[in-house]
Amino acid sequence: MFCGNVFTQRHLDSMLSKKSIVAHPERQRELMSSNAVMRGYMNYQKLQRIKNQTGKMDSLELIQLTRDFGVTNAEDKIFGLFALMNDADRDAIGPYSRATEQVYRRFAALQVRCGRTILMLDSAGLQRRHGQVKNLPSWVPDWTAQGKSPKIISTLRPTPYSASGTEQMRIQFVHDLTGSGGISVRCLIVDTIETVTHVHTAPLLPTGQPDFLVFHDKFRAAFDELVRQQKSAYRNNEDAFARVLLMDDMYTGRNAIMTSSPITDPAMTYRSALAAWRERRGEDGGGGKMTPVETYQVQARTAAIGRGFATTRAGYIGLIPPCARVGDFIVVVLGATVPYALRQTQASYILVGDAFIHGLMYGEALQRKLQPVDIVLV
Repeated sequence: MFCGNVFTQRHLDSMLSKKSIVAHPERQRELMSSNAVMRGYMNYQKLQRIKNQTGKMDSLELIQLTRDFGVTNAEDKIFGLFALMNDADRDAIGPYSRATEQVYRRFAALQVRCGRTILMLDSAGLQRRHGQVKNLPSWVPDWTAQGKSPKIISTLRPTPYSASGTEQMRIQFVHDLTGSGGISVRCLIVDTIETVTHVHTAPLLPTGQPDFLVFHDKFRAAFDELVRQQKSAYRNNEDAFARVLLMDDMYTGRNAIMTSSPITDPAMTYRSALAAWRERRGEDGGGGKMTPVETYQVQARTAAIGRGFATTRAGYIGLIPPCARVGDFIVVVLGATVPYALRQTQASYILVGDAFIHGLMYGEALQRKLQPVDIVLV
């Protein structure tokens, strides 16, 4: 963040503490001007959180908080935090080992036994695989591949989604307590992906960020085709598309932050934000409180970049994993706050990753009277 300079902890805290940022809101806008600097600031906040809650965090929360942190050896994503874990978790993970796949499997099995499966699945799936660790089941997170993968949807806003309503999770190991045969999860198979639109590369702007218009224009073309074919499931198409780009986070109520403004009319704000994008203005803001249009731009960039756009057979739209494809299922796992994309393989399923499907985020799937089924994730 401050290349080549050395600071005492006290001096760093005086600049970057939450109290300091509140007193100098222009600093947060400056921090948000660069992806690299913003990541550094967020990682500083994570370290402060760990420091203040030593002994209170469970092992999964520790690992997820440090998902962007680097290690020389892949197994040290786990063992590098060993001293901060409780005795029971350390015993379950076992002694230090260079067999990364086994370490990650043991860590995942521990989370299942501790009732943290749903939180763990948010960090798992094909969308978080970069090849460094081989032969991992799709339900076991690859902790070396987190930093460059899409943001976790369930934690994107302070108020959680509630895709499965108040239903409780039903999860079991298959074969043994290590999950050698996978894990069985109870879910509702809600829909199937009918079209996908992926943007794997986009030109970089002077800020170093990908050009959002490349994502928008391709996503919009796919949505307009859905509407043209009269397959849309929504009464208000413009509102639906505007909300999808935000993942329905409009910075109101508990989701508001100090430097944002509420988005009270998503469709209207979307149109203004689109005009600002096309004129190459608005995102740097110049300090101070963001307008609703600037808030929309920042949130859409956070939510949509790095994900694909999908339409489903039932006429829904959403943001999906970058490796999702036509024919993947959209399911709601009981106990989960967001839907997932799954891929069937013979009698089992592979977890592709978490998804935002507009119209399925607040328990709507439960109203369809679908029969819950137990499927095996491998």
